[in-house]
Amino acid sequence: MKKEIKMDFIKEYKKEKIRYEEFKNDPIKLDISRGKPSKKQVDYVASVFKKAENEFDLYSNRTGIDKQDVGNYGLLPGITELRQLFGELLDLPYENIIIGGNSSLSLMYDILSLNLMFGNMQSKT
Repeated sequence: MKKEIKMDFIKEYKKEKIRYEEFKNDPIKLDISRGKPSKKQVDYVASVFKKAENEFDLYSNRTGIDKQDVGNYGLLPGITELRQLFGELLDLPYENIIIGGNSSLSLMYDILSLNLMFGNMQSKT
């Protein structure tokens, strides 16, 4: 009985390994980030803004300088144009700026917890 179970497991493992390799080679790009509105939702809101303010159109061109849709959260470090703006304000290269999504509390927690666990450049240990 144990040998049969082991053989079934090995057979199933080999099948799944083949499926996994096929999946890895699939060119599909998935974005499974949480809380991100779809293009349809953003377009709907844009139509509401257009009706409310005919003179001011925020959403007709949502492509940033890095060819990303800025009607959403942007890339991991944040929307490039906003990083450039803060770079100028802080007199830093924009590459050194991270716009941490919509949760500064998460960033503060991460920084404090990392400092508590590992110290920082000014730490004695």
